[in-house]
Amino acid sequence: MNTLKLYSPAKINLTLEILNKRQDNFHNIISLVTDISLKDEIVFSSSKSVTFDSNFALDQKSNSILNTISLIKKKFKLDNGIDVKLIKNIPLASGLGGGSSNAATTLIALNDIWQLNLNKTEMMLIGSEIGSDVPYFLEKGLCVINDRGENVRKIKESPLMWFVLLFSEHKHKNKTKHMYESLTLDTFTNGGLTRKLEARLRNNSDLPNELMFNGFNNIADKIFPELSEKRKVFNTLVGEETVLCGAGPTLFYRAPNKETATAINLLLNMKNGLDSIVVNSGKIE
Repeated sequence: MNTLKLYSPAKINLTLEILNKRQDNFHNIISLVTDISLKDEIVFSSSKSVTFDSNFALDQKSNSILNTISLIKKKFKLDNGIDVKLIKNIPLASGLGGGSSNAATTLIALNDIWQLNLNKTEMMLIGSEIGSDVPYFLEKGLCVINDRGENVRKIKESPLMWFVLLFSEHKHKNKTKHMYESLTLDTFTNGGLTRKLEARLRNNSDLPNELMFNGFNNIADKIFPELSEKRKVFNTLVGEETVLCGAGPTLFYRAPNKETATAINLLLNMKNGLDSIVVNSGKIE
């Protein structure tokens, strides 16, 4: 039996600028993205049929793994089977890209186990059919993504950075769609912050928190009822504005070091009873 164990990472949008609305009703964006140490674990094994098991209940619409398998079987006219076991650590619909990451990881696994012999360019094209964020998770690292998110330009491997993530629950079934539909013209920006941050990174300069930005920040509090109070607590603890992850509702703060991140996380958890964790990007030497 051919078995492959892969890790499927979450991501943080250090910037997320929404540029305009397209004629196809999607939006053009530009975003600086990094993958982080929060990861799902997926084990793929060759099988006569398609089977799926997870530590978390997923309905068919939310199951990007099964949807990816179905698309590949249809596209390549295959009757292959695969057994998938998912350990889900990335919260669903949290703005951290877990579903897209799972889809990309599944595509990588199928290319190996089913011997599809797809190169990266071919996988990127297929990934863009699955979802706008999927191509990023085929590249990973520190990247600028634009258009709908499917065009990926890698800057370099992610540098070591420490983050505190503050989670919030919500009941929106089509959260990302709802967030984009709630945008107004005054939330659009010209991409200048992302380009400025990219230039600093290419010159090995520092990464100031004040340049981190999310175009959904101003509308998020209206859509996620618990977010405003949690944000106030988080902002007070860190002494500056925290930033929304993707389309939310997770918030992040980039800490100057692991010790500071750990201290903030303990205060959020123990003193305020909030659900938060410490994660990092890049490799720990």
